[in-house]
Amino acid sequence: MNGYVDEQTNQCVSNCGPGRYGNITLDNQGMIELTQCLDCHPSCFECSSEQECKSCNKGYYLEIQQGKTSGVCKRKQGQFEGQFYVQSKVLNIEARQDGTIDYPFNSIMAALKNAYQTGISYQEATIELLLFSNQTHSIIKNDEILYTLQKIDNSQSVKIIIDTVDSIPTKVYYKLRNKFKFKVSAGLIIRNIEFDATDSIFDPKESNIYFAQQDIKIMNACNLQQIHAVNHQKQFL
Repeated sequence: MNGYVDEQTNQCVSNCGPGRYGNITLDNQGMIELTQCLDCHPSCFECSSEQECKSCNKGYYLEIQQGKTSGVCKRKQGQFEGQFYVQSKVLNIEARQDGTIDYPFNSIMAALKNAYQTGISYQEATIELLLFSNQTHSIIKNDEILYTLQKIDNSQSVKIIIDTVDSIPTKVYYKLRNKFKFKVSAGLIIRNIEFDATDSIFDPKESNIYFAQQDIKIMNACNLQQIHAVNHQKQFL
């Protein structure tokens, strides 16, 4: 079997196209009885079955379960504005983290993930990530594990602003070697943040905040006072 019958054209196709999926019907002996193209749920742009969406139509976002690549399309709400707070990784590691000023995230990547997961549910969202300027911050390899999404959307509706709580510049030690990469949706603004990646090649066994706090005498590889990127993904070396 290498195709499905498209009843709209009476032709055999290998791909049913957007809004439709290929369905196989077996007989009692497990042999193929019928192959045909069927319609996805109206909220789906692509699907693997009627209720299993792979991407969504405009105005919806895809919610998936962990370990799966398909899920349910849910309708977006109106507008949202909010703030998430970020503290140093060495502080209150075991404490509850919800991004409030009393229970801030201890990782920029965790804050980014939660900002996107929150904003995806809305037609338009602007979310500030506010770092405490009197603390030392870092982005290390283990933080990448956090960056797995349960909500997916390609409509680019989330604008992220990364700043400090009091607008005083602070330093972030970037420990992911020579690549500097953030997901950019509707926009990304970075203010009062100095990214230091000069000491980014290290033994993974030493990848903690104390290693990142060494006194670095070399000129900073990347000093960013403000970056404004819109509708594309930007990479800094």
